[in-house]
Amino acid sequence: MTSKQATSNLTPKMRRAITALAGGATMPDAARRAGVGERTLYRWRAERPVFIAALRAADDDQLQAAGRKLTSATDQALDVLIGVLNDPSAHVYARLRAADLVLTHRAKFAELLNLSERLAALEAATRGAK
Repeated sequence: MTSKQATSNLTPKMRRAITALAGGATMPDAARRAGVGERTLYRWRAERPVFIAALRAADDDQLQAAGRKLTSATDQALDVLIGVLNDPSAHVYARLRAADLVLTHRAKFAELLNLSERLAALEAATRGAK
């Protein structure tokens, strides 16, 4: 569900509350910005499926945006890391730390790829069994 779909059935106060919460506001601050009581906001978050879905969609949008930023900075970060690793004038501890980071993250990446492949195989087997 996109944010636009999720917010189509919300009241203006609900929209303001979601905007505030998605922006990092506390519950009391979000309630104040939305013009509702704090208990109302807690009730919406616990009991209103449309509010819950819209808040989740707003959070998902922010996570996706953060992921895009991280992805765009990956090459630059790797260049810095590899630059330190290959710089003979860099302090030995900086080079060791760079080497450790490369090896650690390479192992994590391999593990994630392995898990992803295994999960895909399980999902395919589950679909085939139905």
